[in-house]
Amino acid sequence: MLIFMQGRFFMRRIFLLILLCYSAISAAHFSNMIVFGDSLSDGGNFPESQKIWWNPAAEKTVENAVAQLYVPFTNPVDTRSTQTAWPVLDEHYLSKQVLIENQKSPRKYRSISWPQFFLMFAEKSQLTKSAIIAPSDLLNTRQIPSQLSFNYAWGYATSTKHCVNPYDYAITHCTAHSINQARKQYLLDPSDHHYLNLEIPGLFEQVHLFQKDYREHKVSVDQHTLYVFWTGGNDLIIASNALRKRGNPFPAIKFLFGATANHILKNISLLMEGLPKDQRPKTIYVFNLFNPGLTPGFYHTPLGGIADFSVKCFNFWLKWESKFFNLFSDTKIIILPAYDWYHSSSKEAVFKTHLGEACQLKGGNYERADVIPESNCAGFMFWNAVHPSTPMNTIAANAFFKYLHLKRTTNEVFA
Repeated sequence: MLIFMQGRFFMRRIFLLILLCYSAISAAHFSNMIVFGDSLSDGGNFPESQKIWWNPAAEKTVENAVAQLYVPFTNPVDTRSTQTAWPVLDEHYLSKQVLIENQKSPRKYRSISWPQFFLMFAEKSQLTKSAIIAPSDLLNTRQIPSQLSFNYAWGYATSTKHCVNPYDYAITHCTAHSINQARKQYLLDPSDHHYLNLEIPGLFEQVHLFQKDYREHKVSVDQHTLYVFWTGGNDLIIASNALRKRGNPFPAIKFLFGATANHILKNISLLMEGLPKDQRPKTIYVFNLFNPGLTPGFYHTPLGGIADFSVKCFNFWLKWESKFFNLFSDTKIIILPAYDWYHSSSKEAVFKTHLGEACQLKGGNYERADVIPESNCAGFMFWNAVHPSTPMNTIAANAFFKYLHLKRTTNEVFA
């Protein structure tokens, strides 16, 4: 009898262990990923620039460098190199690259942002079936399998409801059609006029575009889809410019007291309302902001300290408003500590030599379409004024992957 009871107890433990292992695997596995945000995540929605410098005759500074020379907004890489395990890029799911000014040869290289690296890590670990992620704009012109991952992030986007142009002027009446048409006109004729007419969807419009694509069955999601938000930096820049250039303190006050964080949560609520209950995810991921004082545009400047304080305020509101949101929602928000990832990286020896420097200026010549420097941003945290280099994008992607792979298997459901 005792042996029978011991055997039954042992079998119960084995069965429980199997259940726990299965739960851990299913908790970490995801179907696909949907990304919302700004230039830190944009995978090809904002059109690449033919220009390298805003003013070719002026000094080559971070202010003069065109941020969208490559989109994603980071340095180009040689994906044919066998020294690095690059993500596999399928041209059918990528935006077409434009010529660089005064050069006849097409671009030889592409840039890669954190979502692509993250999906590569996840696919190799069998957490998801496909590492392909397409910019959402391609849904207007190409047939793309709906079960793939899609990126709705746009460079220069804000957390607010309306669209803006690249100089932050509000466009209150933008639609999916007008956004696509403005982009198409700019690609046909990249004049200053058409550049100013670009319509950049804010977070609300990005969510609205996703919901439209979902209703039209262009995008497929389920309760195991990953949703990621990363935005707020452009809201801070707009608030700073309003204060410094026009003496208007109200955007800065609103940012400091949580308006931007509140916008993000409202858009998450909007996203959930547009999904059937059986397709709503258990968790949504939101990256907080990193310290602008680490970037070449703000490093060792008085504004850098003020910007860091502002970001800490934003991160504070994002954290506590998310906790409040989680009290009343079946879908929980997880805040991903990008601030800590960047802070830790800034202390690493590999980045210390070039801390505060822009790879586009100090890392070699990136003006040619067919050649890139061999070192290619090794040791640089940032590509230009505020955008991370490929090494830093890889670090952020790996940190998110580790969080998903480890934290979600230890019952740490939300932070």
